[in-house]
Amino acid sequence: MEQYDVLIVGSDIPCLVSALFLARKMRSVSVLLDDKADSINTETIEMTDPENNKFRFTYDPEAIVCGLEGSGLVNRYLSDIGIDAEITGTRIQYDEIINEAIQEFRRRYDDFDRFRVYLVRYYPKQRDQVNRFFRDLERHYDNYVSQQKNMLKNVSYTLTSLMIEWGDYSLKDLLYKYFSDPEIVNEFMLNHQLNGLDPEKINSYHFFSQ
Repeated sequence: MEQYDVLIVGSDIPCLVSALFLARKMRSVSVLLDDKADSINTETIEMTDPENNKFRFTYDPEAIVCGLEGSGLVNRYLSDIGIDAEITGTRIQYDEIINEAIQEFRRRYDDFDRFRVYLVRYYPKQRDQVNRFFRDLERHYDNYVSQQKNMLKNVSYTLTSLMIEWGDYSLKDLLYKYFSDPEIVNEFMLNHQLNGLDPEKINSYHFFSQ
């Protein structure tokens, strides 16, 4: 039976970038994929890049993909291989949630600054904690993007500050490190990425790298 240093489950960009990084650091890595594609919910497209390389993609047309906007890493990667013009998407501007305690609908915008303002508006007593969290998150974001750009160009890069400072925390533990109000912690749990998963078993690095 083969032994590996690391097992990575998934085939999205963060999973594959993590596998590539670890392999370049001389780690033995196994990437586990689910090859049971649902033919009802998938579509296939074929593309040819400027160098006449042919690509065939099978994908879920209703899937949510982050980073397709101009500044996103997915878009940068697609641009580097010359097929960014072939990929289109509709940006999700906001989601709507309901506060069951008071039966109130709330609209949360999918934007860094507007989400911070939303949290301060509804949890004013947590304002200082919210601002502290977002200062750290913005610092990690800038460092993450910088390291990913360097990796795409195969130039000098290192572990991200996101991995170093938050990588050992579960999502739940990290949020309670910043916030004392369980209601504001629950705001982060109302997220399509979690889909009912146990926040104590979700790694903070994987969640925020998305």
